Amino acid sequence: MREYFADRKFMSNECIGKMPIQIRSRNFRVTHVPLCGKSLIIISRLIKSSDDIPLSVYEELKRRVKLDWDNVILIDAQNYYSDDNTWDENDINELASLLSKIGELENQRLEIRSCVNHVPKYAFGPIQFEIGDNGLITWGLEINGKRVLLVIFDGNNLRRELADAIVNEFRSAFDIVEVLTTDNHQYTGIARFTRSRGYKIVGDSVSHELIMRNVRRSVKRCLNDLGITHISYYPVIVEGIRLIGDSFNSMVRAAERGVMDWKKHFTVLIILPILTMIILGAILGIL
Repeated sequence: MREYFADRKFMSNECIGKMPIQIRSRNFRVTHVPLCGKSLIIISRLIKSSDDIPLSVYEELKRRVKLDWDNVILIDAQNYYSDDNTWDENDINELASLLSKIGELENQRLEIRSCVNHVPKYAFGPIQFEIGDNGLITWGLEINGKRVLLVIFDGNNLRRELADAIVNEFRSAFDIVEVLTTDNHQYTGIARFTRSRGYKIVGDSVSHELIMRNVRRSVKRCLNDLGITHISYYPVIVEGIRLIGDSFNSMVRAAERGVMDWKKHFTVLIILPILTMIILGAILGIL
């Protein structure tokens, strides 16, 4: 695992980086947020599902796009659910084109003001299975006068209309707005036999108006705490990490096929043994 070391520039509290920007195409919305030398690049897929960028796609993007990849943290926003989460050559070409535009930006000195506000899980109701224990985080930034808002739910993906409502509501007050989820599978399996996917995404059953009220309050509280932020980095070594890689997609597909055929399994595992017992009972009774 890569180690992150503080650069000498940051030791003197000088923040250098590319300006924040959000670029949109037909299939993608890409958000660049600089954090003094390192950058967050958030990928939203607008038609297909935002659901884990495959390692092979990441490696291909690194090959095609001139970016300081050692200092880029690529994030899948996990914010638009679709039954299609495939990647093809057109997808890669389109995303590479957008990322190249970020690479062309000039570095400059940045002043960052930041705020964070937390909304606990219980604010969304006592009984629900779509928002994880960490609730909602709103992260506001002002970078050289450009305002950025990140709305982050502890959950696994969002209803498309809810994600769009959040982005549209705050677009007039912020230059850049993006909504994300943590990809937390805390409740995976909770809805396996009532829907095609085995979990509820944010906005499935919790009132969208309740969610929007909490987002509005959180953003307002966050902005009240907006202040100058100094960012530095220090090394961290994490051991024992195992990566599943692209094989995980095949594992998920196999599990989904198994669940789709549950009626067939039910017949084999439940009804057939009962019929067998009845037939054997009849035969033994005759004998």
